[in-house]
Amino acid sequence: MKKITKFRILFNLGGICLILFIFGNLIKKDFILDGKLSLESNLEEKTPMLSIVYPEHRAINQGNYYQIISEPVYFTVRSPINFEKAEVEIEFDPGDQETIYLGYAEDEEEWSYKTHTLHNKSLNNIDWDQKTDGLNTLWQKDTQFESVADFIKVGNSLDGVGAYDFELKENFILNNYSPQTKDNIIENCLRGEHQFYTYLKDEALDFNFKIQDINRTEGEDYLIIKIYNPQGKKIYSRLISDDGYNSNLDPASDPRYISIYLDNLDEGVYKIELSANDDIFIREIKTKQQKIAFIDRLYLCDNPEYVDGFIDLKYQPTTVQTS
Repeated sequence: MKKITKFRILFNLGGICLILFIFGNLIKKDFILDGKLSLESNLEEKTPMLSIVYPEHRAINQGNYYQIISEPVYFTVRSPINFEKAEVEIEFDPGDQETIYLGYAEDEEEWSYKTHTLHNKSLNNIDWDQKTDGLNTLWQKDTQFESVADFIKVGNSLDGVGAYDFELKENFILNNYSPQTKDNIIENCLRGEHQFYTYLKDEALDFNFKIQDINRTEGEDYLIIKIYNPQGKKIYSRLISDDGYNSNLDPASDPRYISIYLDNLDEGVYKIELSANDDIFIREIKTKQQKIAFIDRLYLCDNPEYVDGFIDLKYQPTTVQTS
């Protein structure tokens, strides 16, 4: 009997130790007690902390890789705690793509992303001296700088310098510029997310947007407006709520008007971001500003594809100037 009792005690102690060991490892894994988290995935199957690549109609799973047929595509990372920094290593085949970017959400607002170039075919073919700091690359036809850091110290004051996917923080000034009193009106319909620059001097930043929600997809559709000063600092942020219709069977919403007026601003170039999904249509932009230059994306939608949502579209050509 004593031998059996000892065996049971040892067995119970072993079981308790095993449970504590498993429980301790689960706590360590989920609470990140050492302050580090390492995740690895082919993004083909969901894991507790990594999603697959989505949406499915843009990213086709080909077994051991994804074929990206339209952009952007996303994947999400869940972390039990907040980290000060993250390192990402990604393997991809660029194929015939000219450029490939990786982006991350800048904050909790769903449609605001900061991108970084992973691949650019044109830049890769430049036969100049190259210096890199692991994140940024400096090309020099005639070598003047021994490191990227040396260039950054004076880069915004040099002539003949071009920047791609990098903020030089230069102070761009237009000579002989003066404000105007009349309105500039852009009546071309734009769909979804857009960014543009505008120029100010001795005037207020004055914009009025006419928007509509076409309600082609399920869920709420927000518009987030952000404005950045010439130094790249965010000086304005506003969330425009959904129109109240969340079903893809709902009709397009009535027009809504959003006004922005910011006074006492320094001279220079200001960046305006309109972050939204493709259910949001910008029907009109009215402004006192003379100069507007769109960045990267111009999604024009004055065409019969959207006749089911809007009957007042203008089916006419749009003239676009670009470098």
